[in-house]
Amino acid sequence: MHILFFHYSMQSGGAERTIALLSNYASRHGDVVSIVTMDDQPSFYLLNPSINHMRLNICRNSINLFNAIEGNLRSIRKIKDAYLVFQPDVVVCFGPNSILLSFLARGGMKYKIIGSERANPFDSRSNFWSKNKRIISTLCDGFLFQTEGARVYYPLSIQNKSIVLPNSIAVADFEVLDRPWEERKNICAVGRMDEDKCFDDLITSFAKVHEKHPDLSLDLYGDGPLRHELKAMSANLGLERFISFHGGCNRILEEYSKHKIFAMTSRSEGLPNVLIEALASGCACVSTNCDFGPSELICDGDNGFLVPVHDTNAIAEKICLLLDDTMCQRFSKKAQLIRKTNDIEIIGKSFRTYLLEKL
Repeated sequence: MHILFFHYSMQSGGAERTIALLSNYASRHGDVVSIVTMDDQPSFYLLNPSINHMRLNICRNSINLFNAIEGNLRSIRKIKDAYLVFQPDVVVCFGPNSILLSFLARGGMKYKIIGSERANPFDSRSNFWSKNKRIISTLCDGFLFQTEGARVYYPLSIQNKSIVLPNSIAVADFEVLDRPWEERKNICAVGRMDEDKCFDDLITSFAKVHEKHPDLSLDLYGDGPLRHELKAMSANLGLERFISFHGGCNRILEEYSKHKIFAMTSRSEGLPNVLIEALASGCACVSTNCDFGPSELICDGDNGFLVPVHDTNAIAEKICLLLDDTMCQRFSKKAQLIRKTNDIEIIGKSFRTYLLEKL
């Protein structure tokens, strides 16, 4: 089977990490795997040398409607040329724009189109793609969902030919980084610094915790449009010595393993890779109970804490509870059970079986 993944980019992100994991798994199990991206950047994630990653460099800003139409027609031609070179059996598309472009590029080729929802489809904010994703999804021969909650948003015809496929982890990557509990300390958070991730709520919560525990520190990993604003906020609160902004990190699993507590304050998610990774790393986790994902990963009070979105008092309260080392260590052990359910060896097998059924 020749599987082609089509996405905007292979830079750091949840969808991109999923593509890397599934690509490497399929390649190890005898499939021919190609990745086509719209940008011109190399993969942030390590890919099997047998995987061909073609970067089309078709990302352009349009100055008017005519320019946009001309640009899209040029992009479709480049995508079609790439698909003619690879001759895939199936194209796995991440996002509605990738689905539509792959459909328009198909022509006489026989490949199957498999769509994928990576976010919260019920998010109230909308652009052209999110407004039309239900219609665009009907162009697909199959569909991948991260959660049952996301699946119900889509037409019944798509639900009936879809599969729920949770995000996966490579368990071996976590096992080699396991370290004694005594070597762990402090709090970490990981993600893109934008409005969805609500790092401002986390900083506000940390300020409340810091009043009671002045030796505690918070490590933030990731970048984004709000980074400078968040740094200014931490300085205004007098926390610049206790909150570190590390930017993007290509060894993030090692960073998780250094921390006792992981906090996530998102207001909207698909199925957060960072939370899966933090649990698998053995962090005791506090997460907002946003749609979708956290409640499918955390059983409140058993392997982590769930709190209401934007409730900075509740976030601070739960972090303080986890500063009890006995509770923190108990949550850590329970959290690592996710290694058994979300192992790429399990998820990857389901993925390949599903694609083969669609051919």
